[in-house]
Amino acid sequence: MFQPVNASSIKSYYKNVTSQQITGDIHHKENDFKDFDVERLIPKMLSTEGPKLAVADVNGDGLEDFFMGSATGDTAKLFVQQPDGKFVQKREFVFEQDKSSEDIGALFFDADHDGDMDLVVVSGGNLEKQGALNLLARLYINDGKGNFTRKFSGWPIVSINASCVRLNNNNGDLFIGGRSIPGTYGVIPSSKLLRNDGHGNFMDITPSIAPELEKLGMVTDAQWVDIDGSGKNSLVVVGDWMPVTILQYVNGKLQKTKEIANSSGWWNCLTVADLNGDGKPDLIAGNSGLNSKIKADVDHPAKLYVSDFDENGQTECIPVYYKTDGKAYPINLHDDIIKQMPSLKKKFLRYDVYAGKGIEEIFSEEQLSKASVLTVNQTQTCVFYNKGKGEFDMKALPIRAQFSPVFSILVTDINHDGINDLFLGGNFYGLKPEIGRYDANYGVCYLGNKNHGFDYLPPIKSGLFVTGEVRDATIINTKNGKMVIVARNNDALQMFKGN
Repeated sequence: MFQPVNASSIKSYYKNVTSQQITGDIHHKENDFKDFDVERLIPKMLSTEGPKLAVADVNGDGLEDFFMGSATGDTAKLFVQQPDGKFVQKREFVFEQDKSSEDIGALFFDADHDGDMDLVVVSGGNLEKQGALNLLARLYINDGKGNFTRKFSGWPIVSINASCVRLNNNNGDLFIGGRSIPGTYGVIPSSKLLRNDGHGNFMDITPSIAPELEKLGMVTDAQWVDIDGSGKNSLVVVGDWMPVTILQYVNGKLQKTKEIANSSGWWNCLTVADLNGDGKPDLIAGNSGLNSKIKADVDHPAKLYVSDFDENGQTECIPVYYKTDGKAYPINLHDDIIKQMPSLKKKFLRYDVYAGKGIEEIFSEEQLSKASVLTVNQTQTCVFYNKGKGEFDMKALPIRAQFSPVFSILVTDINHDGINDLFLGGNFYGLKPEIGRYDANYGVCYLGNKNHGFDYLPPIKSGLFVTGEVRDATIINTKNGKMVIVARNNDALQMFKGN
């Protein structure tokens, strides 16, 4: 006879302590914007990719504090750690002034070299047109006591729909990833490289030092890491319809030196850690997973055709995927493609005429030949083991990591055995009904083992049970030990304490 499990009798590694640890507004409030109303053929929404977290001691008391970004119309939040290890929200007037911007990337670092942690925040959300004030990257200078003012002089105007901001600890360069050009999904945006003069004044050096960033791809995440033991950081970049890409400084210029073979994916996040104990940094990248009707592999890649198909001055994107019959079909339904391109109405007057038509039956050979084509041949969340000399071995994580898109990967030692473990957070709802939302991730944990493999740890054992759309997770040191913070889109953040 089946006996129900008594969850209270199972000892877990973590427990949820959010209500005991944090005082203040812990909710991320997504604004009501539907990307499909602007771009009918876009395969997924890009406007729900926050919030992101940043951790630092902002007031110089030796205790770590944290920042959580906000969506358009809400206010970013700063939580300051108290002497008892709990967190209290600190109101910052400058954050309220900038609440029209959607925070999509955040980083604490000492911009002006005065010994305290300043804050850079980049904007996204896919709502504003490129060049808009609300898309400006922002630098906030800390007075040393955790009070911030926005810097204007000595900070370049960078208005892009961004995804992340990363600091190169070697030379102080800041990389800002370009996520997309709002209104023209599939057209490659410009990413940026900013250089610090050593006194907190920055210059956009992309055209002169890193021109390849201007057509790098639809970037979602990046990390600076010494991949070859040279002591010099390379820039590793992942993105939407992008291979894992490595850039290095060559004769003073940041240049693309490698794209990892067969790694073009719908990547969401990138983490760096040594997972096999060989002393070399490995890469762990979160992808869309396998639990979808849209499949893609090396032999049957998904494709995105990008062009002004009806020559009306508006660029369209047509995502396609292969079915079991070996034929490539558009993802979009009849009504969406006709509304976007009314010129096709006469050709496909009825639904049954459109049904079953491959991409080559909808558009002419000439039309397809004029389009730029992006591909995806890897949809699994993967580890890229560093073999040295800039070479990597791509291995998909076990099947439970593939149940839902992964947007955050936290490397930590969950069971205190000295071996790195993984916590994967994810889920994604911003899809059309015919695709269905992805919500099968409840906080996926894998314990690393002595054979450099991974053993699944269910949420009831890990204690890291998380529903909703996870967008970031990080470790913070407190007076009560290390804690895990998890940020969710349009939901309350959560904090977990190790047992």
